[in-house]
Amino acid sequence: MKNRTNTRTPTPPTKQRATALVVEDHQSIREMLHETLEMKLGLKVIEAGTTEEGVMAAQRTQPDLAIVDIGLPGINGIELIRRLRREMPNLRILVFSSLQNLQIVRSVMQAGAQGFVDKTEPFSVLRQAVLAVLGGKTWFSHSFNELLREALAHPGPDAQLAHLTPREREVLLLVTQSNSSKEVAMKLSVSVKTAENHRTNLMRKLGLHDTAALVRFAFRHELIDARLG
Repeated sequence: MKNRTNTRTPTPPTKQRATALVVEDHQSIREMLHETLEMKLGLKVIEAGTTEEGVMAAQRTQPDLAIVDIGLPGINGIELIRRLRREMPNLRILVFSSLQNLQIVRSVMQAGAQGFVDKTEPFSVLRQAVLAVLGGKTWFSHSFNELLREALAHPGPDAQLAHLTPREREVLLLVTQSNSSKEVAMKLSVSVKTAENHRTNLMRKLGLHDTAALVRFAFRHELIDARLG
């Protein structure tokens, strides 16, 4: 009797699921996104509720996509996008937010996001955006594109902000939220002296002399908003 050779074709390896990092401070929305993205799109989902948690989760998991809210507590979503861009230039970033105005549109584009979906849109729109951004394309909601056209037609007074380093921007936001130099140092994991140096440098660059002036500057440039928090 002849020996039979096992000629069964080996099973190809299972395609690895794409990983999405969801950074959203409202737990109910975060959990809804988690469940929907896993069940409807088959993504592996990681959750975070703040900018700091988002950065740590991204460093730990190296996701393919980050879905970021703008109105995060403390350091907002725009700053998170900038951090992720610096550390992970290949990461795809989609903004998921109900906050839209000219400054936010400018900031989102300057920070380097590849998409923007309004939270009021149905899930079918978010699904389109997620698939497009994961596929290497860009996707922006109609309302965002309308504001973008207006922003391009009427450039904002961003010259002063352009001279600030990413760290100085973070210090600016924290100071305008009534954080002392010690609290700023703790939140950014730097020494108090370093925090004070950043504060001195940003005030010099902006030509400002006290915290009240910093707060007025931040509101005027829509870096902070009464709806954020």
